Amino acid sequence: PDLQLGDGNKGKIIWIDNLAAEDGILSEFKPFFESNEHKKVWHNYGFDRHVLFNKPKSGKESRIDCKGFSGDTMHMARLWDTSMEKSSGKGGFSLESLTDFLLNDSERKKISMKSLFGVPKKRKDGTDGNTFLLPNIEELQTNPSTREKFIEYSAKDATATYELREVLEQKLKEMEWITMNGQKLTMWEFYNLYYVPFGEILTDMEREGIYVNAKGLLAQVEIMARKDQKEAYDLFMDWVKKVRPEAEGINPGSSVQIQALLFGGAKTKIRGKTETIPETRVFKVEKDLEELEKMNESKDEYSDLIVSQLKELCAQRGLKKTGSKPVLLSRLRGEEPPDFKAEFKGMDIESLRHTCVARNLSSEGKKKELVERLTCDSKYQYELANGEKIEGQNNGKTVEKVSKFKDLVIRGLGIQPVKYTVGGGAAVSMDVLRTLAGDLKEDPPKYGTAYEHFEGGKAGVEACNALDALYNIGSIDTMISNFL
Repeated sequence: PDLQLGDGNKGKIIWIDNLAAEDGILSEFKPFFESNEHKKVWHNYGFDRHVLFNKPKSGKESRIDCKGFSGDTMHMARLWDTSMEKSSGKGGFSLESLTDFLLNDSERKKISMKSLFGVPKKRKDGTDGNTFLLPNIEELQTNPSTREKFIEYSAKDATATYELREVLEQKLKEMEWITMNGQKLTMWEFYNLYYVPFGEILTDMEREGIYVNAKGLLAQVEIMARKDQKEAYDLFMDWVKKVRPEAEGINPGSSVQIQALLFGGAKTKIRGKTETIPETRVFKVEKDLEELEKMNESKDEYSDLIVSQLKELCAQRGLKKTGSKPVLLSRLRGEEPPDFKAEFKGMDIESLRHTCVARNLSSEGKKKELVERLTCDSKYQYELANGEKIEGQNNGKTVEKVSKFKDLVIRGLGIQPVKYTVGGGAAVSMDVLRTLAGDLKEDPPKYGTAYEHFEGGKAGVEACNALDALYNIGSIDTMISNFL
């Protein structure tokens, strides 16, 4: 905000074009980036520091070794609320989600590139689809139609990081830290004393690395890890089937579903008020492979065609082109019921009266009434003969739209939450799972709070074992993702 470029105006941003012929200009800022005197704040410092150190193509002498680390808004946010990634519903610790959550100003929030620059993916018929694709970054930077907006977008990261740091500093100052000797300080002081130097050391460690036998040792470790994870998954899912059979399709990796299962029906604090978490929640989940295969077996050559393609086929075969997709499908499949009304409309009134008498129907009324009477009777006879309901005049059979999703109903166990998110929801972080499960490696095992909720005994032990397995699923998944 206090930056001045010599024209007397404050708050401008320096944007550096380092593409193509301009490659190398970034090196002019090497003294600034490597200065301990000029303090800098980042979002995900490790990524940017490694990029600047490894990116230059002109050799080691052009590497930029960032110094003057003063903070990382990702680290600050994790210290402020470690549960955000699992259960805040705000998308975790990305710059986009944090600014959306903490900066109450649409102008200050970071907007995703796809929202700004995404272009609709074309359907087979040439119309715009619902999926958006992101053009090449170089194209966005060089195309006159997007260049100005691209510069504004890329510079906004710096602005968002600075303003996010201001908000998080205040929040950490509001959090109390009591030291080992009883001194009352703030978590902002804790951050600067421990997290700042630790953040620098972490990136040094990442740069240096540790030698491992990747081909031999890591391959074997991954096999063992996935075996352990499968065992933990089976143990947890067997327990879910036992306590809530209808929720056997639950995803152990979904914090929202786990939150619904564990804490549904319990009391929680939301904005200072005590409220009851909904006991039952319904989620849309994908059908399993077997269900999808059965669904695909029922498809034919027409199932995946869009309306315009179905109409074209009808025209080629001399069939009517009007109607909705179910009607067009029925027509092409030869399943469309007769158009009874059209048949009776072509008859004169005397013929209509005779037909009504023959069918033991009243022959009184005008032609329109007689047509309607005979149409209803014909539809009724058709339904009796074919065992199917005709949905409206001129419609074919009702064709149910087949979905690849199904409803997953989760009825909560009513466990009392042990920790809450900033928004007041029940947290489902790793430390919460550990509290619920306890330390089962102790001798004898030290059971967690879930033991008492299930009134101890066999049910309590099984619950703690299952929640310990859920904890292990997450731990192993993190290990595989980050290290294997």
